[in-house]
Amino acid sequence: YQFLDQKLDEQYDAQGRLAKLVGIFSLFAVFIACLGLFALASWTAEKRTREIGIRKVMGAEVGRIVLLITRDFLLLVLLAGLVAVPLAWFGVGRWLEAFAFRTPVDPLVFVAAVLVVLLIAALTVSFRAVKAARTDPVKALRHERVMDRRHFIATAALGLPLIGSSTLLLPQLAGAQDMAKPPKLAQLPQELVKEFVRVGHNNLPEVQRMLKERPDLLNASWDVGGGDFETALEGAGHVGDREIAEYLIGQGARANIFVLTMLGHTAIVKGLLAVYPDLLRTKGPHGLTLLHHATRGGEQAKELLDHIVDLGLTETRSAMPGPAR
Repeated sequence: YQFLDQKLDEQYDAQGRLAKLVGIFSLFAVFIACLGLFALASWTAEKRTREIGIRKVMGAEVGRIVLLITRDFLLLVLLAGLVAVPLAWFGVGRWLEAFAFRTPVDPLVFVAAVLVVLLIAALTVSFRAVKAARTDPVKALRHERVMDRRHFIATAALGLPLIGSSTLLLPQLAGAQDMAKPPKLAQLPQELVKEFVRVGHNNLPEVQRMLKERPDLLNASWDVGGGDFETALEGAGHVGDREIAEYLIGQGARANIFVLTMLGHTAIVKGLLAVYPDLLRTKGPHGLTLLHHATRGGEQAKELLDHIVDLGLTETRSAMPGPAR
């Protein structure tokens, strides 16, 4: 003879074992997914370190930075949940069809599952995001990524074979570098450079004409005297000619902190001053300071002007080193 409850238990032994296996492997899957999310969050924070530093310099709160990093991950997890719920609903329905008596499927079970997954993802990503958001902005702005992801993977995969052959490759690489050296170019006529720098102060049509004829004048600098070198872009910067400055930058001229100050690029200049505070008192062409360039920038540089004054700079011009001219 057999007891009825034992007979029923034997019929559901397989289902019980299946439930335990599904539970165990589900935990493993969640754990592996959390590792992947943490790695992606770390990579994202590493890639956006400088951006985070600039945002903190501009006054962004930790909460907003954390939200900035976690938002994209949570949207992806939510999208994955929306794809998984219909499949899970279909699978559970088919499984329950094998039973004569079955419980109805409650939609709230799937909603709760998605919410739990979102919570786990948020906690996983937020741990790394909070750490990145609380980094000292000065250290963040000084941060340099040594290698990108592809370089890292390639290095990890190929590093060991390359170590053994590196001594054989060094001579060939050195020879290739010698062959890749560009030929030495002839110097520009000094009077031509002087004229281009002069018109860069206030004559846009002439700047455009000369640059069209001689594109190599773009970053040419003229020694006004005593090592006081000046480019056409710097000339436009210290007289406050925004139109010429933006035209030259658009052509590829090398902008510096003085020109950026005149143009009113607040975030960039504040970030540079946060990393290198000594730049506050550096001298531009003719000894003109950042305060002078911010004043020339007008309304668009007003915020920078106030910031520079708050930092303690009061002089618009500093004496240039060297003999008097």
